[in-house]
Amino acid sequence: MRIIAGDFKGKKLIPIKGVKIRPTSDKIKAAIFNILGSSIKDKKILDLFSGTGALGIEAVSRGAEFCIFMDNNKYSLSVINKNVNLCRIENRTRIIKKDIIGLDKIINYANYQFDILFLDPPYKENIIDSVMKKISQTVFQDSKVIIIAEHSIKTKLSQIITPFILYDTRKYGNTAVSFFRQV
Repeated sequence: MRIIAGDFKGKKLIPIKGVKIRPTSDKIKAAIFNILGSSIKDKKILDLFSGTGALGIEAVSRGAEFCIFMDNNKYSLSVINKNVNLCRIENRTRIIKKDIIGLDKIINYANYQFDILFLDPPYKENIIDSVMKKISQTVFQDSKVIIIAEHSIKTKLSQIITPFILYDTRKYGNTAVSFFRQV
């Protein structure tokens, strides 16, 4: 697992050991960031279910202004912290321990107007629709945030979760990446 492009290109990140947490593959990460292109520059990122922090760190490497990582797994949080320190981006990141599944709604703990939200929950949980509903009930509803959700190709997502609409889905083996924007 490595940073693909930007300021930290080629930097190897500390992986998660074990089978409970599934990091985004380099192939899928490259595809996501190829789709985003230069639009990542100067954006504020929220990385939910952060795992290793690879998506958010890749975004910062490519010029994102700031990234908040949110996860509730102590081991993941430890790995994210190590990877942030490894890249020396402590001043451009914040790590928050929260049980996203257990929250009534996902509030903006940093008072940022986020531009891009990465959503990569455990595939077996099949919770993207419910997390999207929590997101839609928050301060994000007034922003023009793009949500990028990684999930199993078997997961059926709602086309519209007001105020968000699914506008693109790409498939990579057993994984799909879906893109939502506000209508």
